[in-house]
Amino acid sequence: MRTAVSRPTSLFGVVVLSILSACATFRGASATPHMTGSYAAKLQVSGRSTYVGTFSIAEWVSDSLRGSLRLVSPLAVDVVVGGRQIRDTLRLNGTYSAANGCTGTFAAPLVVSTDLAAATGPFTLVDKCAGTLTGQMELKR
Repeated sequence: MRTAVSRPTSLFGVVVLSILSACATFRGASATPHMTGSYAAKLQVSGRSTYVGTFSIAEWVSDSLRGSLRLVSPLAVDVVVGGRQIRDTLRLNGTYSAANGCTGTFAAPLVVSTDLAAATGPFTLVDKCAGTLTGQMELKR
């Protein structure tokens, strides 16, 4: 015996699928472009040295990233970075270890340029050896 599908149920299904499809299309069109690859990094610690190195983005999933910051001068520092981008602000967070044995946490809200070639903003380090340090960070192609 066949079961008849009522027109309201069938019409409801079509409407729901149409709305979901439109939302997916709108979300894809309005997604924020992301920085990719590697950038030259400069961190100027207030009242102290300026560190240079490379910031590399390993992976984006939705609005979240995973990457690394490797500073090479004046001291080697490796930072494991996670982050999230909302509109033009890239919020980075991570933990680090330095060649001198110090470790700590890193946080930086950076404003990304419209061409994705640069990002700048303040950063904060909570260092187990030196305490809280602040400064300015710049990423550049």
